[in-house]
Amino acid sequence: MSYKSHHKRPSEEPESDPVGELIVGSRSNIIKIASIPEFHNGCRCTDPENTKIVKAFERMARNSLEYKNYFYYLKHNLDMSRCSYLPFIHTGIGDIHIELHHSPFTMFDITKAVVSRQIEDHGYADEFDVAQEVMQLHYENLVGIIPLSPTVHELVHSQAMDVHPRLTYGYWKEFIHRYRDYFTEDLELKVQELAAWEDVPTDRMPPILTVKYTMLQYEGLPLYKTLALEDHSNVESELGLSDLIQDQSNEPAPTVKSKMVA
Repeated sequence: MSYKSHHKRPSEEPESDPVGELIVGSRSNIIKIASIPEFHNGCRCTDPENTKIVKAFERMARNSLEYKNYFYYLKHNLDMSRCSYLPFIHTGIGDIHIELHHSPFTMFDITKAVVSRQIEDHGYADEFDVAQEVMQLHYENLVGIIPLSPTVHELVHSQAMDVHPRLTYGYWKEFIHRYRDYFTEDLELKVQELAAWEDVPTDRMPPILTVKYTMLQYEGLPLYKTLALEDHSNVESELGLSDLIQDQSNEPAPTVKSKMVA
């Protein structure tokens, strides 16, 4: 039996299926479609109160290259390498590093406002679109950022202290102006609470960061006495040590003899 009897050359004429959607040819199949269907490349959200999905959207923005480049720029070009409350703590001291905190609106708050806006305008919020819009707000400098030491940052997140809004970097008031119509109840409450900071001086130290002294006393006196940092100049007088310190200051300084070692 010859080779040609087993391998017949296919017909060059294409064959159409009865429906008319598939054309079968000798070398290719052609699928005819009326329109390209809409493509959803990611997760969607239809409820801004769905915390789990909003956090997933926030995580996508945080993990983006744009987010990392943004914070790198702030630390290296805007001198955000020193804690705003403890300025003696800064990068370059051992392994100390400075963390950047979102305030008065957290990263979750910003993401939630963007999700709410997209749902209001489109009926849903797409995770890629949300992450892109959140980062656009960062690059437009419409979010509040403040450099903090790791300890202070932890105190803020544990709600042991609050950050003064006027200490933050960024035009967060413009963010409120643009997105307030899409704020949920919890975000609107934050806006109202900002009014309480109007008369608070920016140099006021949070109580939890205020240094205090604890001193032991004897002979019928109170066991301890706590003095605030701003009153440290009165420590000697309150303990009756002023005269003793004055007498010691009038004494000549002791002479230190050095020894030569052969």
